[in-house]
Amino acid sequence: MEKLVTNNVKVEWTDLGEGLHGDYDPADPDDVALLRFDIYRWNGFDWEPVEDASYCTNVPVGTDAEILKSMLQMIMSEVGDDVRSGASIKKQCEMLSWLSA
Repeated sequence: MEKLVTNNVKVEWTDLGEGLHGDYDPADPDDVALLRFDIYRWNGFDWEPVEDASYCTNVPVGTDAEILKSMLQMIMSEVGDDVRSGASIKKQCEMLSWLSA
């Protein structure tokens, strides 16, 4: 899965089997498998998840890798400085959860 690391902040896509209405249902022709973004901070020893920084999006699993990279860059530019400074990024992440390809 695509990820971006810049100055001790990591943003990555994950596929947790989520869909439009909770868990993805492959038997439902109207459901779509969706990606989640997760944001981490390097603590000097390991990557630790940033609080309130893991959200499901409207980005389908299988989206072109170049589009996913571009979206990761957008997420990083929106939250990177705040993650490094320790500021809350909850509101930005809630807004970013509406991303779609």
